[in-house]
Amino acid sequence: MWRRIHFLLAFGSALFLFLTSVSGFILGIEALMDQTKPQAIDSLEDYSLKTTLEKLDTNIKEVFELVITEKNYVVVQGISKDGFENFYADPETGLKINSVTPTSPFFKLVRSFHRSLFLKNTGRIIVGIIAFLLILLSITGGILLTRRIGGIKQLFFLTKEKNIYRKGHIILGKWFFIPVLIIGFSGAYLSIERFNVFTNQESNTKTYAKGERILDLNTIRLNDVTRVSYPFSKADDEVYNIELKDRVFTVRQGDFSILSEEVYPFHSLLKHWNYYIHTGESSVFVALILTLAALAIVFFMFTGLKITSKTSLDLLNLNKNNLKEASLIILYGTETGNSYQFAKRLAKTLRKENHSLGLTSLNNYAIFPKAKTILILTATYGDGEAPSNAERFEKRFETMVQLNPINFSILGFGSKSYPKFCQYAITLQSRLEKQDNFFSLMPLFKINNQSETDYCLWESMVVNKLK
Repeated sequence: MWRRIHFLLAFGSALFLFLTSVSGFILGIEALMDQTKPQAIDSLEDYSLKTTLEKLDTNIKEVFELVITEKNYVVVQGISKDGFENFYADPETGLKINSVTPTSPFFKLVRSFHRSLFLKNTGRIIVGIIAFLLILLSITGGILLTRRIGGIKQLFFLTKEKNIYRKGHIILGKWFFIPVLIIGFSGAYLSIERFNVFTNQESNTKTYAKGERILDLNTIRLNDVTRVSYPFSKADDEVYNIELKDRVFTVRQGDFSILSEEVYPFHSLLKHWNYYIHTGESSVFVALILTLAALAIVFFMFTGLKITSKTSLDLLNLNKNNLKEASLIILYGTETGNSYQFAKRLAKTLRKENHSLGLTSLNNYAIFPKAKTILILTATYGDGEAPSNAERFEKRFETMVQLNPINFSILGFGSKSYPKFCQYAITLQSRLEKQDNFFSLMPLFKINNQSETDYCLWESMVVNKLK
C-alpha cells in the first residue's frame, strides 16, 4: 500500500513538483547571495532599538521610517545631506551602507512563478496542493525508508546498498526527510494563508492613559522589530508607531508612554515563522539547507524514476513464453529489477540446455499444466516482506493445486546489512516444503548483495540437478 501511494503521489505531482523545486532552488541561491551582501546584519539581537534610533537621529537630517526586512537589512527612508534617500544603514553607527536597489527582474520572475505559476489564484491553489502532496510524499517515503532498512534505529547506521540510485535515494532520504517535510508544511500553510483563511482571529488591543506605561526601547532588540514610523513633527504629542513581530505599539514622542498596544493573533506569528523557514531569507544556514533540500527533491525524482523504470518498465514484456506448455517455470520477485535480470539470465542458460521454459513474476503464479519444476528467484522487501510483484503469490498458492508433482528450488537475494536477510525467500521455502506435492530440489540458497560468484555457483548446481 505504501509503495503504491508513494509512487502515485510522485507520478501525479512530478511535473509541478519539478518546476517548484527548481524555482525553489534558484530562490535559495538568491537567499544565499543576499546574506553575503554588506547590508545583511548577522546579529540584530545585539542592537537595541534605542541605540539605533539615537544614531540615526545623529547622522540623518530627518528620518521618516525604519524597516527591518526579512533578509536582516536595516532600511531607512529619510532626508540626508544628499537629499531624500532610501538606503541600507548600519544599526551600530546609523551610517549609510548602500542605496536600496530594486530586486533583480530574473529573481522577481522566478519568485512569481514559484508562488503561483503565473496563474494567480488558480496557481496558488495548485502550488498549495503540490506542497500538501510533498508532505504526503515525505511521510510515505519515511515509512518506506524505515521499513526498507529494518527500523528507525537503522537510520543512524551506514547504508549498504549495491544499487547506486537506490543508495542515493535512501541516503538523501535520511538527510533531508525533515527539511523536505518542513518545506511542504510551510509551503502549504503560506498558500492557505494567502486566501485569508485565518482572518476570523482578531487582534487584542489595549489602550493606556498618557504616562501610565512607558516603553523602554533598550529592552527591544532589532531582531524583534519590523517597522518604526516616525512622528510628523517634533511636538511631544506626536506618536511613533513601533511594529514588532508579535505586536504594534503607538508611543507618545514626548515621554515614550504607550498609548495603545495591539497584540497580533497567533496566525500572524505562525505566518512569520512559516515564511522564515520556507524562504531562509534571514539565515545563511537555513537558506543553505533549503537550497540543498530543493536540489534533493529533484534528485529524488531522478533516482525514483530510475528505480521505477528498472522495476516496472523493464517488466512489460513478461510472458513471451507459453506457460501452459512449459515443463520448467521460473518465478521471480523483485523490487529494484535485479532479481528479474538474474531470472532472465537463468532462462537464457536453461534454454541452451533445451528446457521447455516459462518466465513470469510470482504474482502471476497459476496452475501450470505441464510444469514439473519451479525455480524461484526472489528479493526481500523491508522487514521480511514480499517485493511488490510477489505480494499476491502466497494467497494464489493456497488456492491453486498443480496437476503434477513439483520439484522446486529457491534462490534468495538480500543484504546482510539488513536484520532479516533473505527473509521472504526463507518464508517461501518453509511454505512450499509443507505442500504434499512440492519437493525441494536443493536447499535454500541465499546471495548477499547480488554476488556474481555465488549466483554462478547456484546456477551450475541447478543445471547439473536438472540434467
